[in-house]
Amino acid sequence: MTWEEIKELLYRSTKTMTREHDIDHKFSGVSMLPTLRNTLDPDTVWFAKSTDWSKLPEQTRGGNAFILFSDVQTDFFPFPEENLAFYDDREEWQACFHALITEFAFVNRIKNGILDLLRMATSDEGLRDIANKIAVIYGLPTSIIDNSFSFVAVSDDFITLPYVYIRNEFEAGLLNLETQEIVRSNEFMFPQKIRYSTAFWDYHFPDEGPLRNYLTLIYIDTIQIGSFSLFTMSDKPLPKCRINLLPAIAQIISIAMQQSDFYLLNKATYFSNMLMQILDPLRQTDQLELRKSLHLFGYDLKRYKHLIYIDFSEEDFDIRQAQTFAEHFHPSIPNSIFMIHERNILYFKSSDENVVIPEAEISDWIQIVSQTNLKIGVSSMFEDVSQAQSYLKQARSVIETGRKLAPQTTVYNFDDYRLSDMVAHMSDDMDYYYYCYPPLQRLIERDAISDTNLAYTLYKYLENPANPAEVCKELFIHKNTLYYRMDKIREIMQADLKRADVIAQIQLTFQILKYKNRFASMIERKPD
Repeated sequence: MTWEEIKELLYRSTKTMTREHDIDHKFSGVSMLPTLRNTLDPDTVWFAKSTDWSKLPEQTRGGNAFILFSDVQTDFFPFPEENLAFYDDREEWQACFHALITEFAFVNRIKNGILDLLRMATSDEGLRDIANKIAVIYGLPTSIIDNSFSFVAVSDDFITLPYVYIRNEFEAGLLNLETQEIVRSNEFMFPQKIRYSTAFWDYHFPDEGPLRNYLTLIYIDTIQIGSFSLFTMSDKPLPKCRINLLPAIAQIISIAMQQSDFYLLNKATYFSNMLMQILDPLRQTDQLELRKSLHLFGYDLKRYKHLIYIDFSEEDFDIRQAQTFAEHFHPSIPNSIFMIHERNILYFKSSDENVVIPEAEISDWIQIVSQTNLKIGVSSMFEDVSQAQSYLKQARSVIETGRKLAPQTTVYNFDDYRLSDMVAHMSDDMDYYYYCYPPLQRLIERDAISDTNLAYTLYKYLENPANPAEVCKELFIHKNTLYYRMDKIREIMQADLKRADVIAQIQLTFQILKYKNRFASMIERKPD
């Protein structure tokens, strides 16, 4: 124990000299001062009568700590290198001696128990066994919770605490919202800066008396993954010397979590909970708070975001197989987190770059799912996480649309199917002619009468208007033929093909024909 920790244990009538030396020095025990010693162990706190102390040579007193009983009136002149306290009452002085002996024995028991805990953690013993061992070492109920405020393990005596409030929390599996708000607002959990020391606060229960919670955070490196607590009556606080050993126990719990892969499971559970909150339409999501929360488990939320949805509807995967596949697929999506969503998989990806998902990345996805019937939907890029629900709809909806229009394709990007998706959600009882752009309808009818392919030529041209040579290559025609056909198209349609609203209406009509399965017969001029 340090001199600071020892001072806390001294009785109230103690008078501590103001000149102190090396208050952080670690003492290993206490002893009564032997008669006339020239050397003393500096790691021992010496109890002595003031008359015996005053007879010690100066070099013997220097660098030592003494707790004295003032048996005679004397002047005290401590050396700068000396820690000193004294009692006026002999019985209190003797009681303090026995109390310190007891406390040193208790601290040594805790230290030996910590060695046992370390052996347990490295031999894959469960967190419940570790919680029970901590409870035995300190003689106090113990609980371990994760960053989602869920109970991970508790000691057996925690369950029998005579507090209905706490038992209800345990039966629910997590701290209630009121307690969560207390630990958040006071930074008992999720502090602004890393905190390895122990914090405490008191519960005040009506008719049940106050209860004190000593809470120590659990870290892996600098990432907080949970906390553990010891509980005692508020009028029986833990001495500093016992509190100061709790961070070492937190490190051992961290080792146990890593040994058992709990951290990975906990991390996945935490991210799933966070994604569920993001996707909850009734919940307001603050982007700054979300960034802080995700950072607790090491995820760096960046500005530009995508949702990637993998549909399992054509695969007979159970939830465990889906989880295994999700973990296997995860490395192919940089800076992403995932959750199992209605037996399908949802990935949340963020990036610093305002670009579409690279083709190389999509090629990796296709390779991974090549032996399955899985389909992948990709949302448009977005920045505001409060709109995530809408982008989830995109990623799910585009798979349904893509299956109809391009069943052999694996990955459907909503940006490529935006018009098609709009068409897919038009009322089924709407007639084709309700939406069809009349000038384009004239062109289609002229093709049917004259057995030409002008509408298809227009379709290919609008796919790549800046590169007519490539259009000619795809149509197997000469460039002059393309120009002739385009002049003919303008003549028949009587529409300005440079206007954005005209092009939009033409493209919408093409998409309607595709979705109604009439594109091949009416535009490509293929027989039914």
